[in-house]
Amino acid sequence: MHISENGLRLIERFEGFVSHPYWDAYGKCWTRGFGETEGITGSSPWIGRAEAQVKLKRLIEERYEPALHAIPGLDQNEFDALCSFIWNVGTGAVAAGTMIGDLLRAREIRQAADSMLQWVHAGGVVLQGLVTRRRAEVDLMLTPVANPFDVLEPHEREEVVRYEHLLKHPRLHEHALRVVKARLVVMRKALWVAAERGHLPDGKPVEKGWNVRNRGERYLLLLSRTR
Repeated sequence: MHISENGLRLIERFEGFVSHPYWDAYGKCWTRGFGETEGITGSSPWIGRAEAQVKLKRLIEERYEPALHAIPGLDQNEFDALCSFIWNVGTGAVAAGTMIGDLLRAREIRQAADSMLQWVHAGGVVLQGLVTRRRAEVDLMLTPVANPFDVLEPHEREEVVRYEHLLKHPRLHEHALRVVKARLVVMRKALWVAAERGHLPDGKPVEKGWNVRNRGERYLLLLSRTR
């Protein structure tokens, strides 16, 4: 798992972008871009926003994500929130043997989130910016990851679940797989016809367009299961 675009935007939002190196009085280090500190000095070259975004992603994947890969069971929202957290406070905060690290490993996510909310001090004082950041990280961390199948109609979802169940033992279910896949293809074609022509294959009129009832997402999900 890697940080998503949503996680990167969260970090960018709170770090802010500065093209030139500047002295961070709280962190007592030189900083530029989106909070980049590694190897930065007062004479480091200026950097563009696009380059800073690339460096942010690379540094997180190389230097910070390994600390989270050591914690089993994280979903994407938990992973993204923790990437933002440790980019700000350091990977030591989630190491084994720390309060947050041990709570995460025990899947006590809400208790870990409560502990994260205490990390709001810099220079011995509470910073409102950190209070706001911790709240946003915790809100994301406690938000369930949406199931992409939720956009499917009940009968479509039922067939997809059946198809994926059969795929676990394809040699035992060759005929059933062909039958279910054929039904999924029919559903997929019906979505295309409804979006492009404004009617179902049987001629029943429907409202045209891919933006109606998640038709585009439904089509792509069914397509990915029937290729």
